[in-house]
Amino acid sequence: AFIMAGDVRLLFTDGLPAGTVYLDISGLDDFYASAKAAGVPFTAPPMLVHRDTEGLFGPAGESEWMAFLKDPAGNTIGLVERHPPEQQ
Repeated sequence: AFIMAGDVRLLFTDGLPAGTVYLDISGLDDFYASAKAAGVPFTAPPMLVHRDTEGLFGPAGESEWMAFLKDPAGNTIGLVERHPPEQQ
């Protein structure tokens, strides 16, 4: 399967060791709800994984939320959304 992520085309196929791909997404909660309702089998719902209080990965105070699912080849896909401090 090919997935376009911006200008990057990703190929997921059988026969290779499983890996993890992280994709930035906006509207993670809404995407999760609609995909879950459509039958997408998530391995983990959206959850807070990091609060960047020192600004090591972006603006200080942001929080990073992720949800995880598997593609048909067994690769883990992490969907990542960063929230500004006022959305925590």
